[in-house]
Amino acid sequence: MEFVSPARDKGTRFLKIGDEMWMYIDAVEKSTKIAGHMLRQSMMGSDFSYDDVAENEKLQNLYEIEFIGIDSVEDKECYKLELTAKVPEVNYFFKKMWVDKKTYISVRAELYAKSGKLMKEINVTDFQKIGKRNYPTKIIMINKLRKDTFTELILEEIKLDIEIPSKVFTKAYLERK
Repeated sequence: MEFVSPARDKGTRFLKIGDEMWMYIDAVEKSTKIAGHMLRQSMMGSDFSYDDVAENEKLQNLYEIEFIGIDSVEDKECYKLELTAKVPEVNYFFKKMWVDKKTYISVRAELYAKSGKLMKEINVTDFQKIGKRNYPTKIIMINKLRKDTFTELILEEIKLDIEIPSKVFTKAYLERK
């Protein structure tokens, strides 16, 4: 992933290989490994953490999932689910999710600490159908621990089945000029 704007962040790039994440800051021409507690910190000053963006494990491997019932979000009929961590190394101990019955996209999620405190809320307000799958294109993260703040992640273009050379997924490529 590479930032193209705002100007102060242009050229900042990220690489995730397995459980390791690296960040390259063009302005200082240096890469840094993001690990441990750093993964839970704000990504580039946003309401997303590095862990929020990098999480790629299947939910069913991390959480016990319970169907609670049918509910609606923004006029969408949704399955309401509650997820409880079954492994200790998760970002959030408990989650509530609302999954659109038509698109199967999680349109809202509430993310909780082990203490039960609501930490963040995610809302997916737009999606794009490509082939037979729906992909979220506008994701809003609301940090419930900070007042009056949210971050919008907008995907303007999604390309599938494109050939990407394996060298792109290397630290050397991350640090290219």
